[in-house]
Amino acid sequence: MSLPRRPILIRSKKFLLLLAGAAIMLVAGLIAMNLLLSEQKVEQDISHLYGISDPQFERSLGMLLGPSIVEGNRFTSLQNG
Repeated sequence: MSLPRRPILIRSKKFLLLLAGAAIMLVAGLIAMNLLLSEQKVEQDISHLYGISDPQFERSLGMLLGPSIVEGNRFTSLQNG
């Protein structure tokens, strides 16, 4: 004696609900991580070793900020900025 099989439609609805629930949880987790994790801040004073026109200034700025300054990028020296 075999058990009656459930229709495929009912099984696919449950699968879709499970898949939708997992997608909603993933999106909610990503939003929560984005809101709760703060950005990194510079916690130490940065000494002024080079003038803005010195080529070493660009290299040290690139090392401090992460991506290096490449041709085509530009920066502006701000007074009291």
